[in-house]
Amino acid sequence: MIKKMIIFRDLDKIKKFVKEAEKTNFNIDISHGNITVDGKSLIGILAMDLSRPVKGLFYADESQVTEFLQRVKSFIYVID
Repeated sequence: MIKKMIIFRDLDKIKKFVKEAEKTNFNIDISHGNITVDGKSLIGILAMDLSRPVKGLFYADESQVTEFLQRVKSFIYVID
């Protein structure tokens, strides 16, 4: 599992993130505090407090996560 702190920019970018996440063959969770939602669920992500950075949990190897983050880098900010 790879963990990255991410910031979503706006609703349109969240939709694009989810669309790309749905194409992956690995699980993605988005977590903040005690709440964790499916990173492939638009409704789940929108239910979170997105005014602060959230934790992205990527259940894949480093190369798969890096490739995915490259595809979505225009939709989110990644804080390492």
